[in-house]
Amino acid sequence: MTGYEVVFTPEAEEQLAELYRYIEENATAAVALNYTSAVVEYCEGLATFPMRGTPRDDVRPGLRTTAYKRRTEIAYTVDDGRVSIIGVFHGGRDYEKAGLIWARLMADGTAKGRPRSALDMIIAAIAEANECVVVTDNEKDFAGLKIVNPLRASF
Repeated sequence: MTGYEVVFTPEAEEQLAELYRYIEENATAAVALNYTSAVVEYCEGLATFPMRGTPRDDVRPGLRTTAYKRRTEIAYTVDDGRVSIIGVFHGGRDYEKAGLIWARLMADGTAKGRPRSALDMIIAAIAEANECVVVTDNEKDFAGLKIVNPLRASF
């Protein structure tokens, strides 16, 4: 049996880089490198048994999640011999709720025929998870979401 190809989306790569920076700030560069390298190795292990994660079709069709050391949640999809790592959320930062909101926002945009920027939706998801609003003048990309446009607001 041949393994699946494992690929990381640009968003997941950025989340890994952010995780590295977060750990480095709170520990050391060596600890950050060891942990993030282990996360990548764990993700690459999905090549041999990609269905081991938990199906999360309630959030997005085809979405699966798995945890690394109970602190880092990995969101991924499996299609046509490929495992796509779409999110890496570290539990030290209450990302689970934000990650689920992000997946919902991304799926909603796709379902409406208006795909959204993954990075913009990370901002929106974190704001929603923390019961905050996004302050932006970018009304187009955040349409339908809770925002305040500082250029239009009267203070």
